[in-house]
Amino acid sequence: NALEIMELHLNGRSFTWSNERFHPTLERIDHAFCSVDWADFLSGHKLRVISSSCSDHAPMLLHTNLEGDFKRHFRFESIWPR
Repeated sequence: NALEIMELHLNGRSFTWSNERFHPTLERIDHAFCSVDWADFLSGHKLRVISSSCSDHAPMLLHTNLEGDFKRHFRFESIWPR
């Protein structure tokens, strides 16, 4: 709470790993987090799981919608001169 981060909602499936047995064990072992400011800025984001035929692990893919009035602002970091 002090860092103001939140977990991104996983769309489509609720697991990212399976032991691939007849009665599989399904687990969500991967999670994605972001700051509240990031979620507000990219409100059209979507996190989903990609199917994988070569692994018991399903990677996640994050889509962001950057169309519209997106302007990059230069921000000088005070640590750079050090």
